[in-house]
Amino acid sequence: MQAPCASRAALLFLPLAFLLIATILPMQARGETRLLWERVRVAPGETNTLRLDPPPETASLHLRFLHPIGTTIGSLEVPAAESIAVPAPPFEGGFILEVRDSAGELLGRTVQSVCASPEFDVRYGFATNFGGSWDQSARRAEMLVEANVNAIEFYDFFAAHGDYTPESQSYKFEPFGVHLDARNVKAKQDAFRAAGIHSYAYVAPYAAAQSVFRLLPDPITGDDGEPLVYGPDHVKTTREYDRAGKSDGKWFTIMAMHRGSRWHEHVLTEYRNLLAGEQTVLAPFDGMEVDTYGIEERPYRAQGWDKPGWTIGQVLHLFMADTRALADAATPRALLTSNCVNGTGMKELAPFVDWQFMEIWPWGARTIEEYAGMMEEAGKLRGQRVVAKSYPDKMVPKHDVWPAENLRLMMGTAMLTGGSFMVAGEPNPKTGKMHSLKTDYYGNNSPLDDERWRILCAYNRFDALLYRITHGENVRRSASVIRTPGLMTRTFAAGESGLAITLLRARPDQEWMAPAIAASDLQPAELRLQWRTPAPRAVRFGSPDQPEWEAFIDVPTRLEEDRLYITVPPFARFGCVLIQR
Repeated sequence: MQAPCASRAALLFLPLAFLLIATILPMQARGETRLLWERVRVAPGETNTLRLDPPPETASLHLRFLHPIGTTIGSLEVPAAESIAVPAPPFEGGFILEVRDSAGELLGRTVQSVCASPEFDVRYGFATNFGGSWDQSARRAEMLVEANVNAIEFYDFFAAHGDYTPESQSYKFEPFGVHLDARNVKAKQDAFRAAGIHSYAYVAPYAAAQSVFRLLPDPITGDDGEPLVYGPDHVKTTREYDRAGKSDGKWFTIMAMHRGSRWHEHVLTEYRNLLAGEQTVLAPFDGMEVDTYGIEERPYRAQGWDKPGWTIGQVLHLFMADTRALADAATPRALLTSNCVNGTGMKELAPFVDWQFMEIWPWGARTIEEYAGMMEEAGKLRGQRVVAKSYPDKMVPKHDVWPAENLRLMMGTAMLTGGSFMVAGEPNPKTGKMHSLKTDYYGNNSPLDDERWRILCAYNRFDALLYRITHGENVRRSASVIRTPGLMTRTFAAGESGLAITLLRARPDQEWMAPAIAASDLQPAELRLQWRTPAPRAVRFGSPDQPEWEAFIDVPTRLEEDRLYITVPPFARFGCVLIQR
């Protein structure tokens, strides 16, 4: 969706007269009022509800809206109350809201991106628990709002691969016999939608459970003519699994998805029903994550297929084109993404997805530079948002959750490139803990402790603030290289007058699977870049590593001939410099 023209002028660093809204978890110091928003995402012109905890003991509240570059956007005086209705402006961007009492004392700050095009500002999470309890879905949504997660993948919510639209409320997932309840799924969908969180259905383009395969025996085959199946040893033929003595582990058959196959017609009908809310007791989904198994380079062989030499990836390309057309017909705002393992097939699928999603394994990218480069290349394809996911059990040694410093490193590496890193989902209201990915099977999630929860919230909050600065349809990646000892950098241009430099404290050759160690005895860093006069109007620095820097601060600069020198404070892991020409 094209952003309103006003947002292009407003976008990065220009003064505005419009009243602005911000959302989500507060940037607050100890003892400040918590500012909690009803919705994680608001479109231009929408009204959101801000809740203050504890309720303020003051006659009135003064709200001031700022751009990260420091420009005051507007202000509003309202009677003090526990909840306040705040209208959004008619344009997009990332903004800071300050709330002060009638005496001018700061109560707290909060931040969000006002977003009409949600595919450009994705912070992805997951839901994987669909048992019989559905009475605390609103609290689950509230916890996701606090974490600034605005899109959720529903993982294995269905009866079986190929049977995505359950018609009964209670059923078991094939092949593992896990009990599911459609009321749990629907309650989460409804609660997330009320909170502005998009719900994505996890589906596969070519996986069928055995019960579905028996009705539609139309598989892709290996060299020996035997069906390809997915199991604990990944994708092999049925004969290979039998020879290995693992016949019981043949979980899903890899199905023939070319146009004209029975599976093609069947599964696209299932997709349409998911998005339109038809032939199912579930609510409509807002989008789909069409998951692949990283086998796109294998030859495509199937009954009735007469084009030798094609790969599975080439046929998947045609299948995704059909899925895109179906999604556009089912609902005007259906969003699609596809998990491209280690970037496999990403170039081919980019025209059909709204944002890029990749599962990165150590055999695809070992170092931080390789990890960032893979995300960067994906983002360059069509200027789309890029979300990466990896798993802490692939660290050496293995971990159930990311160590705190590795969590900063992984989220910072993604944000260095203008992307996002998938960590959290499936909140537990009873324990108050957010759960995070552990392995590629989302059910193996682990709870986050308080330290990691704070890191997650701070980095996601800061990423929301960088909407239309380092990511968004208006943002261009710059080829400028700024070399600073001890820091990796990337440069972004947004609009005609804004420049952003992202900074990551990491060695490019560092392996992301290794334990990360926080730097000690940090010193201020100096950035040097080519610059023509006049001097910039403002230069500011922000970082999620310290609360006082999340709202951005002015930093020292000097201009000598054709070089601009910028001094940034000794931040721990990730930061961003904004320059207003």
